[in-house]
Amino acid sequence: MRILVTGGTGFIGRNLAKKLSGFGYSVSITGREPPADGNLEFLGRNFWDLDWKSIGRFDLVFHQAAINDTMMHDWDRMFFVNSYAARDLFINALNRGCGRFVYASSTAVYGNLPVPFQESQEPRPLNEYGESKKLLENLVKEVNGKFPEAVFVGLRYCNVYGPRE
Repeated sequence: MRILVTGGTGFIGRNLAKKLSGFGYSVSITGREPPADGNLEFLGRNFWDLDWKSIGRFDLVFHQAAINDTMMHDWDRMFFVNSYAARDLFINALNRGCGRFVYASSTAVYGNLPVPFQESQEPRPLNEYGESKKLLENLVKEVNGKFPEAVFVGLRYCNVYGPRE
């Protein structure tokens, strides 16, 4: 199985890519710098400018890359990376035969709604980051409507921490 992990040099992506590689899967990553682990194929820094013609097909995409700075107020950059470029990543992979996706969303979509959060609650983000993740979820629904055979799983991460953080 061939797997792409975007954000593969970040905290979650790096741990995920290492684990998947340890299971014997062929893992390609995008991220800040080439990994020290020689078992991972480094495709480049940015997931939005991949050379899809030379990359080929993936069986599964774990999209973990994002601008996660909740204090960043560059609306255009935040929405490009976290929403529109992610949508384009999914479409490119779908057009090459990939049909399974797991992507990082965030509990930031809930804003200050009462806890415990429920998926049935209407998102009310408080900042650009939360808004970009809400838009991503809506774009995934649109893409999935055009590719109904594809499987998308969105994970609304909260505070994540652990070894090698």
